[in-house]
Amino acid sequence: MRFVVVFKTKSLFSTPYTKSQMRLSDRVIRLRDRKRLTFPQIAAVLSRQGFKGARGASLDAKGVFSVYKKRMRRDARLNQTLTLTITHIEVITEAWSSFGYAKLTDR
Repeated sequence: MRFVVVFKTKSLFSTPYTKSQMRLSDRVIRLRDRKRLTFPQIAAVLSRQGFKGARGASLDAKGVFSVYKKRMRRDARLNQTLTLTITHIEVITEAWSSFGYAKLTDR
């Protein structure tokens, strides 16, 4: 007898940030949440410190907001409690015959 159980969850998926992405997003969150700076102010601070946006572009308020929003969404997804949904359970009975295993299904 064999049991087949299918689990589906979004909590197991994690796209790792590169070191530079993590450093930038950590800095944006710290400046926004702890220092209470606006996104244009954060962009100015990070530009003075040499941070660049995607593909080396200069960092503006929209880019800073995008970094902040995506990191907050990612952290919320990774920190959510696991919700387990079992959608399909199938019991398969296998019997040995002279030709090999034969599936006997009772439904």
